[in-house]
Amino acid sequence: MKRIVYLSFLAVVILLAACQTTDTSYNEEVLELNTLMERVDSAALVYDELDHQEVMEALNTIKNDMASMRMSVKEALDSADAAMFASYNSAKRLIKDFPQRHDRITQEIERTKGQLSSFRAALENHASNDRDGNPIDTAYVRTNMENETRVANSLIEEIGYTIDYAERALQSFYTLEPQIKAKLNEFKTR
Repeated sequence: MKRIVYLSFLAVVILLAACQTTDTSYNEEVLELNTLMERVDSAALVYDELDHQEVMEALNTIKNDMASMRMSVKEALDSADAAMFASYNSAKRLIKDFPQRHDRITQEIERTKGQLSSFRAALENHASNDRDGNPIDTAYVRTNMENETRVANSLIEEIGYTIDYAERALQSFYTLEPQIKAKLNEFKTR
């Protein structure tokens, strides 16, 4: 009798162990999603530290100064002045699409955070289907982890490039602007 009880108990333990191994738990993926969310949050905080208004004002000032130069200059520029205006214009090229990029990054930060959060919640809650009715299985999780990782990394990279371009443009702007203003005043007095 003890043997039957022991074998029955052993069968129940084996059955429970088998059930646990077939229960798909995505703890590792949830941890990866948490890490991605932290990285996106960190990149967003660094991006928010950038003075977007300052970048916009620098862009507009450079555009106006370059337009003034084109209207004021009646003869060819000497090589030193031409190089200075070319460097100033290069600063503009670094941030020429900043207004559109800023809007896109701001929207993408919110979208990415929402996607990561929703995907994490689905995995934590052991959802069987996504909102479109697709089954959430191992292949689905693998594919979506790859997609969300790629999207988050791409966003973080774009934020890095945008900050780098803005900082380089502002540095060039503040270095050259006094010289440009002086040269534009000189052109007006000729």
